[in-house]
Amino acid sequence: MVVAFFRELFGSGTIWGVVILPSTTNGGWYVANGMMLMPPSAFFIIGLLIWGLRSWKRSQIEKAEYKLSPNAKPSEVS
Repeated sequence: MVVAFFRELFGSGTIWGVVILPSTTNGGWYVANGMMLMPPSAFFIIGLLIWGLRSWKRSQIEKAEYKLSPNAKPSEVS
């Protein structure tokens, strides 16, 4: 629901058909972002939500499952 809310708000400027951000085509100030209405925009929004949650609650950050050995060279790792 959070993803759909942001996609609808920034994509067309409406929430459930109610105009929140009046578009420039209707005499308003908001230029609708058509990219937010496309399906791949959900991945960007989900990524931003995860980033925000992990920045806010540090306990959500996962511990690394591995550790590099101290004698490893950067060229060997990549």
